[in-house]
Amino acid sequence: YEYCGGGIYVNGDDPVFEDVIVYANILPDFDQQATASFEQTWLYSYGGGVCVTGGGSASGIGMDVIENHADQGGGVYVGSTSSLDHSQSNICGNTATDGAGYNIDQGDIYASNVIVSFNDATTDGGGIFTQTSGNIQFTNAAFGGNSSSTSGVSRGDAVYGSAGTYVSLYNSIVTTDSANFALFGAGSVTSGYDDVYNMSSGGTYGGTAVAGTGDIAGDPQFVSYSDDGNCLNNDWSLGSSSPAINAG
Repeated sequence: YEYCGGGIYVNGDDPVFEDVIVYANILPDFDQQATASFEQTWLYSYGGGVCVTGGGSASGIGMDVIENHADQGGGVYVGSTSSLDHSQSNICGNTATDGAGYNIDQGDIYASNVIVSFNDATTDGGGIFTQTSGNIQFTNAAFGGNSSSTSGVSRGDAVYGSAGTYVSLYNSIVTTDSANFALFGAGSVTSGYDDVYNMSSGGTYGGTAVAGTGDIAGDPQFVSYSDDGNCLNNDWSLGSSSPAINAG
């Protein structure tokens, strides 16, 4: 059995979403059960908030995806040669095994002016997880408070890019606060003019992810943000002495 898209399900179509909130949709975790002597029932779930598959090409402006859950892609799942192009959106407070904010498997995501925050993956990729293939391009994005498993540092609190996938971050701010890497790659992870900063004892880049042209590493000094259960009451403006001002 497969569940896909607790809030929005796109299969082979090209809808446009404007000013929508996809909130608190819960899909089941992965499960395997014996139903008879020689039979097994397998249960999968993808995209607790939004699932785009079947060659679909969705786009969204002001599409907030908040506090959803699925085994793969708590907030957003894009697979099967599909794509999502969105901007001016919050992806916040979602949970999953892999890719709490986004999970990409053979699909593409193009995002600008988005905030990816406080998403929690129990294994890999708190903010973003890429699976077997696909492309991700983020421009003018902010990542903060995302988390992944504590079982090893190679988990990618903000981003985990698997082998065979392509992740590009440009003019963005990526922070974490743990012993994990903020960005970890086994595939292609590139960055440019980003501020990548770990507020704790952990690293910033790991695996194939390395600092790119113009990258800096300093506390961006967001005015006010906290994981208080309200994704929409934070102020992601930069403090007056932020090293990220005029650094893009």
